[in-house]
Amino acid sequence: MPFLEHLSLCDREVAQPSKSDPETIEREAFERGFESGEKAGYEMGEQKAVLLLEPLKKLLKEIYSLKEKMLGELEPQMVLLSINVARKILKEELQSRPEIAEVMIKEAVKKISPIGPITIKLNRPLYDLITKKKKEFQEIFPDLILELDTRIPGSGAVVGNFSQEIQTDLDFQLSNVIEDLRGYMENA
Repeated sequence: MPFLEHLSLCDREVAQPSKSDPETIEREAFERGFESGEKAGYEMGEQKAVLLLEPLKKLLKEIYSLKEKMLGELEPQMVLLSINVARKILKEELQSRPEIAEVMIKEAVKKISPIGPITIKLNRPLYDLITKKKKEFQEIFPDLILELDTRIPGSGAVVGNFSQEIQTDLDFQLSNVIEDLRGYMENA
């Protein structure tokens, strides 16, 4: 063929398959077989890993959703527990330091509109305490009336005039906090 004549004898020898000794052929065959087996084993292992990972992924999703559900169920209980602990601590503090109730009553008197007389309804222990300090309260608001009311809880008073009323009772205040928290949790 005329177009192949320009190829040299050396190029023609390279184009022909080389004959190797049996050891080389055996080694090459072993290496190709090893590579082929390694590739097939890797692919099979990868398929098994995928099959094993799917249930694991599902399990992790279930665990995460269970965790979220438990947190959702426990959060309100933890809030109520915290409030009950706070209530107990505050009641003990009010019993040991009645001047705290006095400060709360003074703050309530300051918040009431100064229209007409202000009445402070108190239970017996607070009535006795505030009666002793009536002059201090009258410095804040001169037209002040102290009234004994046994229905008032031990930890507070009701401060009011004809248009407003402020309860300083600890349980009442904590109930308001609980309601605010419930509203917050429902909106969250």
